[in-house]
Amino acid sequence: MWQLLVKDLIIQKNNFPQNIIVFVFMVILFSLSSNTIGIMLGSATFIFIYSFAMRTFYEDDKNNTLRLLVSLPLKKKTIVYARYFAVLVVSLVITLVFALAAVAMKSYNILLAPEEALAFLYSLPFYLSLYMILCAVFLPINFKLGYIKAASINRFIFMGFFIAIPVMLNFLKNLIPFQRFQNIISSLKNIPYSPFIIILPILSLIIYLVSMVISVSFFRRRQIF
Repeated sequence: MWQLLVKDLIIQKNNFPQNIIVFVFMVILFSLSSNTIGIMLGSATFIFIYSFAMRTFYEDDKNNTLRLLVSLPLKKKTIVYARYFAVLVVSLVITLVFALAAVAMKSYNILLAPEEALAFLYSLPFYLSLYMILCAVFLPINFKLGYIKAASINRFIFMGFFIAIPVMLNFLKNLIPFQRFQNIISSLKNIPYSPFIIILPILSLIIYLVSMVISVSFFRRRQIF
């Protein structure tokens, strides 16, 4: 499995500068609609992780890598495990980099005020959980259909996610009287954040593992040749 993990990382080596450029562009783009650093970096980072996962499937299809792998004395579930682990490693590394950056910004008062840097640091478990849940949706589709057939479905889900959140919030504001909506938001703010730092990642990890089991089932039944 480690060799497969290294393969996925090596595939990204040539595309890493391009991914960084896309990441910076998306941060700038999101900054036009939000001046909250957590939202900017969180949204742009998910696009980075999504691109990483989709690129590995694309390269596998283009080079017929899956046909080669399944012809080897290698279990299909190992191929699935390696892909899930690679995506998880990338997500964790990016989250760790952001955590270290937030600590540095808080300690040395760089770019952000200390309280803003602390808020950004506390938001990282939420974003990590979100990455894992969304990848848990994308990955089984790719293992079942392959990159080409799954690409349009994934793009629809991807765009729908970013469109659905503001639409849903707008709908709730119109459905619920403004004062009641404000009261709900205020009550949520009073809930201690600490439990969510633990609960959300654990919940997302469970969803991620369930997704992995589903992907194994899909991939075993898929006709590669």
